[in-house]
Amino acid sequence: MEKTERVNKISKHKILIKDFEDKYIEEVLNIIKENFDKPWNKYLLINKNRFSYKKVYLIKDKIVGFLDSNIIFDEAEINLIVVRKDFQGKKIGSFILENFINELKEKNKKTIFLEVDEKNKKAINLYKKFGFEEYSIRKNYYKNKSNAILMRKFL
Repeated sequence: MEKTERVNKISKHKILIKDFEDKYIEEVLNIIKENFDKPWNKYLLINKNRFSYKKVYLIKDKIVGFLDSNIIFDEAEINLIVVRKDFQGKKIGSFILENFINELKEKNKKTIFLEVDEKNKKAINLYKKFGFEEYSIRKNYYKNKSNAILMRKFL
């Protein structure tokens, strides 16, 4: 299992990055549930293929964040970045995104794609802060009839 330890320069927390494993399912599901009205189910979380890239971010053995993505040839797609509610506002989301972008650059990937609910202003602002641009909209995409904003970043 791959693990890396990095210090979040902004909040000064020592963050351990580990590959997602089945033993993290319940804790990650709880984090997702506290952040989304229509959270993922267990099967979406454990779904893996050869392109899957899933990481957990821990501070003192407590999961504070989760990244689910796919890396397909020279492109990556972010499916989900989520941060435990009691750690929001501590730049954990920025740390996760910055770390992922840097890793993709090291691996010579070219583009990152994602979709985000137009109502999720925090996420949209985070992505824009890191240079993502809106390139299309999927009308009435979500069950609540809100639009999905498609974003990308060229590396």
